[in-house]
Amino acid sequence: MHIRTRSINILLWFLSGVCLFVQSCNSPTSVQTHNYDMFPLRDGLQYKYSYSHIITADNNKWIDSGFVEYEIKDSKDVSPTLRVWIIVENVNLLHQYYVPNDQFGGMRLDSSYLVNYNATDSLKENLYDSHILSCQSLIWQFPIGILSTELVPFARYSSSSDPVLSYNYTSHYGPGYTVEHYQENKQKQYVFEKDKGLISTSYDDYLYSNVSSYSSIIRVTLLGY
Repeated sequence: MHIRTRSINILLWFLSGVCLFVQSCNSPTSVQTHNYDMFPLRDGLQYKYSYSHIITADNNKWIDSGFVEYEIKDSKDVSPTLRVWIIVENVNLLHQYYVPNDQFGGMRLDSSYLVNYNATDSLKENLYDSHILSCQSLIWQFPIGILSTELVPFARYSSSSDPVLSYNYTSHYGPGYTVEHYQENKQKQYVFEKDKGLISTSYDDYLYSNVSSYSSIIRVTLLGY
């Protein structure tokens, strides 16, 4: 009698172990849900970008070129669903201003100066879904917006099998008012790469009218981290 009871207990223990093993194999994991980190964040991480911004308004031109660096200093969970990353932004640019040359009809350099400063900013990470990021700084401008009333946020994690994600936005405006007829075209592109983050951005803004013209071109490229 005791031998039969012991055999039944061993059989029940074996079956419970098999059921536990099958259940653990079928359980989903966070790796399957978020298998691509498209914007790595950790204390001490540094990003370095080349930066170029050219503005042409009628016959005047402004050029800002140089480097922008970001260093992630610290992070703090302010709530169960929100983490704030403290970021130091170091800006080193050369500003150049060109004006028309009346004598030759070309452009001449009127002034130039260095722009060097550092500032502390914060990047917010929502700790749910795909971890939506938002930040206001020179390059890390999230959410990514087409219009001020239509914002498209960027998710830190992606389930896509493509290691490179590209976001392209185009908008057109015009014609303008009765006196000034204008046409404005805007194009924005953001490119992210797995385990590297934001590797390039480009902004193209062109405005043409019967009385004036304007263009703003921004190019940003990740150099390393």
